[in-house]
Amino acid sequence: MAALPAVRQALGQVRVGLASPSGEVGIVSDYDSKRATRYLPHVALATTAVAVMPVAAVWWLRSRGAITSAWMGVLVAVALSLLASLIGSAYWKRRPGPRELLFGELLVWGWLRRVRIERQLAQAMERLRTHEELRGDVHSLDETFGILSQLAIALEAQDAYTNGHSRRVAGHAVIVARRMGLTSEKVSRLRAAAAIHDIGKVRIPPDVLDKPGRLTSAEFELVKRHAEAGAEIVACLGDPELTAIVRHHHEHFDGTGYPGGLAGERIPLGARIIAVADTFDAMTSVRPYRPAASHKQALEALLAASGTQLDPAGVRAFPSLLLGQQGDCLLVVTDGLSASGHRLVAR
Repeated sequence: MAALPAVRQALGQVRVGLASPSGEVGIVSDYDSKRATRYLPHVALATTAVAVMPVAAVWWLRSRGAITSAWMGVLVAVALSLLASLIGSAYWKRRPGPRELLFGELLVWGWLRRVRIERQLAQAMERLRTHEELRGDVHSLDETFGILSQLAIALEAQDAYTNGHSRRVAGHAVIVARRMGLTSEKVSRLRAAAAIHDIGKVRIPPDVLDKPGRLTSAEFELVKRHAEAGAEIVACLGDPELTAIVRHHHEHFDGTGYPGGLAGERIPLGARIIAVADTFDAMTSVRPYRPAASHKQALEALLAASGTQLDPAGVRAFPSLLLGQQGDCLLVVTDGLSASGHRLVAR
């Protein structure tokens, strides 16, 4: 089996987008690795307003004798900078048109980080396209998994709200799996699946993934395709069990999930564990359209979803994890509950 050509075929030239109002998906030839550079004028304006103008204002006030203390100058500069940031952020959230970058990414230091992330993502995709000399031996499969992991990390890092999501999900899932008594081999497979469980999102249009508000029904149907797409991509690793975990990590214990509508123990155990960890991290991660939930709220929500959306065994292991670690190891940046049918949604 040729590992990389299989990945390339599964990726479908890496990005796909909406081709018609009917919802059919079409191929986009390449990932736009220069989205951030289109915002250079905004970067210059925002950085000047937040970093340069406050210093210039303090310098002018000192020259006029209005400020005589260095400490007072620092305090005034910081106050002016914070005020400019608040005004700029409020305007950026309300302005019409696409908002592919957060206001913090319009400041030169945030913008440079964004450029670096976009380059990493483009490089990962390029490696998937060009390394055809690799073959399906152990070494090439390991390297293929490494490239997929790099791609997943770079994809998440584009969004401040999902940055580190797969890493946190993998950490939670591994500890839960160990508490449930899984073998070392199964725990290792679970860790690998969790690290790339959202890799299928490379097939979702950026404007949908980066949408700051709630998704429409049509957009959510499009996002749901990432589970099947991810399974197609990771199938090149030659591990059917890992592929099944990626495919079914959005199934619900009562059979109302996607993509297969599987229920109970028909859902792979690894997918059921990831679903618990994924849901917790989605609830404990800030979104631009909802505030964060506390760990207590998230835990109560998991318990409420036990037996319907989530596997009761996985849910039982999760609170014991929280209690055993006193919440310390799970202190992550936070989130909320979906209003869709009282179900928890990990977007």
